Amino acid sequence: MSSSSTGDDEPDDFDLPAVDDDVVSTGAAADSSDWDERLKGLPRLLRYAMLVSDSADHVEQRLMAEIDELCPNLPLNAAWAAALDAVTGRALATELDHRAVIQNEPVLRSLADSVRLLCLPVLRDASFFEEYRRVGKALLHAFKEVALKSTDEQLCCDIERFVFGWAALPASTDLLSKNFPAAPNAAILGMRMAEHRIAAARATVRRQLKEEETWKEEREAEAKATELPQGLGSRAAEAIPDHHLVVARLSKDDMKSSKLKETMRFCRPCLRTSPRSAASTKAGCHPSTAPSTPLSRAIGAGARCAACAVSSRRCCANAIPAQRGISQEIQTNHRTKNESPHLPGCP
Repeated sequence: MSSSSTGDDEPDDFDLPAVDDDVVSTGAAADSSDWDERLKGLPRLLRYAMLVSDSADHVEQRLMAEIDELCPNLPLNAAWAAALDAVTGRALATELDHRAVIQNEPVLRSLADSVRLLCLPVLRDASFFEEYRRVGKALLHAFKEVALKSTDEQLCCDIERFVFGWAALPASTDLLSKNFPAAPNAAILGMRMAEHRIAAARATVRRQLKEEETWKEEREAEAKATELPQGLGSRAAEAIPDHHLVVARLSKDDMKSSKLKETMRFCRPCLRTSPRSAASTKAGCHPSTAPSTPLSRAIGAGARCAACAVSSRRCCANAIPAQRGISQEIQTNHRTKNESPHLPGCP
């Protein structure tokens, strides 16, 4: 089929067939069945770059179907479908650029750059350098716009990897495979460019997580060391009589301290220890275990001290002095003279 001339600067008729219907239908079917929602809204050039990165099927055929839709029966499109080489692809891209100007259709520019993206081989000499640079600039501009608007961080990472992999192609030919076109090599090169940065970032995250876990374990260990055994607090609260104040609780290990014992020797008359402790029982601090004396019986019955008008349980420290042998004379004077001195231990 021939192409009609639209101006003096357009090429003459081409004796080339139209694009094979099978190629067009294959590309359209691949685009329809393998649609990725995350690529929706991307510029055409970046969309094809991501298809190459994802190793999608029939990428060239998808582009041929789009070209055939916008420029039906374009002979060079059919030629590229048959040959799939760089020379024919470059001729097709040039024709699309020409039509974009003549027909005032800028969308054809993106088709031209997409053809170059898919057809260019790995750069070995200066033959295709201008085409490389043209595609590289288009990729960078498109990525800049997407990065400003997109909220998909993973998609931006994938695009960045391909774009800068393409930019590094001319200087990395020795690292690339000669059996693949430029686009797949750009994706591979982009992945290798960030290997050490990704490894360093992962190591940093792992170290931070480990430090946080260690810190948390240390805090939990300190909390367990300072908290009371389970149930101890409630039992101690139940054992506290009315009008008493707990100023300290000492463990068995603390009670073994010689310095503490020396201090407690002077303070014992004015302190009440827990009724469950052996020291309390031995000293006779608990009313239920105290020796039976008139004064202790009065205290046990809730007697009041006339001098301070409070319960003897509060002011007399459980009559420890009486239990240790307060003279009967003091007790007798207390009863017979009808006087009201403080009971022993009253404030």
